[in-house]
Amino acid sequence: RLRATSRPAVAVEVAHPGQSYRPDREFHQEAIGEALSIEIRRNEAIEERERPVGGEGLSDFTKRFMIHSSDEEEEEEEEMNDEEKNTANQPKLLKQKEKLTKSKRNKQKRHKALLTQLQHQKRLKSFHHQLAEVRKHAKDVQRAELLRLRRQTELSRLRDEKKQEPLGKNIWNQLAEKDPIRAPALPVALTEELEEHRGGTLRTVAPKGSLVTDRLESMAARNLIWKKKA
Repeated sequence: RLRATSRPAVAVEVAHPGQSYRPDREFHQEAIGEALSIEIRRNEAIEERERPVGGEGLSDFTKRFMIHSSDEEEEEEEEMNDEEKNTANQPKLLKQKEKLTKSKRNKQKRHKALLTQLQHQKRLKSFHHQLAEVRKHAKDVQRAELLRLRRQTELSRLRDEKKQEPLGKNIWNQLAEKDPIRAPALPVALTEELEEHRGGTLRTVAPKGSLVTDRLESMAARNLIWKKKA
């Protein structure tokens, strides 16, 4: 099914110079590097898909740590139970209330007033500390908001640039980013193959890739056809 598109498009993307049957050595290494990056991305995606959920389980160090922690908790619980039993078995002594003199009552009042003053100073200090924390968090929020706005601006710029890029370019890397496992390999001859046919003609070179696949992927990248999802 054909679709219309308003974005600029490239009908036929020019192949990389390193994909030639007699490429320059530097260009050929660049093409080999692009093909290798696609294959590495494919292998990483396959390994990630086949990796079992939860990894390989707990390490020996983690298991020993958990067992040691469990034993310590059991020992602490037993000690606390023993202390509670000993406390319960001890007889409670009733202390007779002592009659306070006037000087002792005054001393208690002064002590109570001092405690009240200290608590007030502590609350005031805590308030100032919280106020400083609020100011600090406010600055952090302002920095985070500024960073978020910068990121949004950068993303908007990248989206605009991407909209201006012609469709049908850099198809192989785009396919590898979308689906690295099913993405086709970049058609480029290996160094050994070039050495074997160096000095020969174009007919002696083994073909790479598929013209049908190249055309279909190009049309799909230019939004001219729908690709059936696997």
